[in-house]
Amino acid sequence: MIEVKNGFECTDDDCMQCRKYIGDRKYMFIQALWLDAIDDEGIYSVVAGTIDVSKMTTEDIECAIYGYYDSIKNMEQKYEAALEDLDWLVAECEFESKITWEYGSRVVTEKRAEEIIQKFIDSDGEVFLNE
Repeated sequence: MIEVKNGFECTDDDCMQCRKYIGDRKYMFIQALWLDAIDDEGIYSVVAGTIDVSKMTTEDIECAIYGYYDSIKNMEQKYEAALEDLDWLVAECEFESKITWEYGSRVVTEKRAEEIIQKFIDSDGEVFLNE
């Protein structure tokens, strides 16, 4: 199990997704992507990156949330908050909808994926193991 620290918080236990607010509407994410199973053991790739919500246009936000919410208004209603108070959610949707990331590991076991994520958190996002 991931031990969160250095301002990271777990946002999805299933994929070990962790998020950290790094200031100025920027968020750092890391998570394990399940790729397949071989001999009943899952294989994963760990991905990480930074999302800068301040650089997103309304159209960018609509595209990011498209698979999760019908509209910005729908998202605001669901969370009973204005868009400017939902940067964390917009950033998470954007990260999850990406197909390229700043960091990506080779194919690894679930145990190794957890180790990579933990090292990333322990180093405050400075070390991404990619062996």
